[in-house]
Amino acid sequence: GSLDKVYIADGHHRTASSALLHKRLQTEGADSEESGFFMAMMLPESELVIDSFFRLLENPSEKKYNEVIRFIRTNCPMLPPSGVTEGGQFSMYCKDGWLRFAFPKEWYGNKNESESLDASLLFDCILKPVAGVQDAKESHQLHYMPTPEGRPKAELWAAEHPFSLVFELAPIHSDTIKLIANKHQIMPPKTTYILPKLRSGLTIYNLNIL
Repeated sequence: GSLDKVYIADGHHRTASSALLHKRLQTEGADSEESGFFMAMMLPESELVIDSFFRLLENPSEKKYNEVIRFIRTNCPMLPPSGVTEGGQFSMYCKDGWLRFAFPKEWYGNKNESESLDASLLFDCILKPVAGVQDAKESHQLHYMPTPEGRPKAELWAAEHPFSLVFELAPIHSDTIKLIANKHQIMPPKTTYILPKLRSGLTIYNLNIL
């Protein structure tokens, strides 16, 4: 049967770099049939696993560490501890262990779907204005770790970095991703960790560019 829509769930870096390489080779007159293509894999939605990333925050001082925690405790409703973080919530690992909070309802305001994502609220309302992280992509303070690697690994990272905090967010449902794509909105950086990963390094084309 025919497909109404196909979504690119992952691989935007692969797509962009392959397109730039092909354009460069065309300019140099060195393009080939192979250079116009890159590896891709099409899967039904039922076979995708959508997970999330830990946000690993390095605070520059104990003062800033305490400032971030104080802001969260003052503004975000605390929930009973849980090993599972659900949508509309975030879990934070600090010297007191794992704590779980809800995002305040007033933070949603008139935001669109992308701006209302947990990752957007965490960055726009806590990480940027309070922790001082200016760029979610390029920052020496903010790092990412796939949540499938587990809380113990995130806790180990925190133990090795003084004044650090770990934030855990719930995975985003595929329907939300499609809704944002259909409205031509942009997902925040490192919002989804999608499996399976295409191991394209197993297949190598000789582009004859050396």
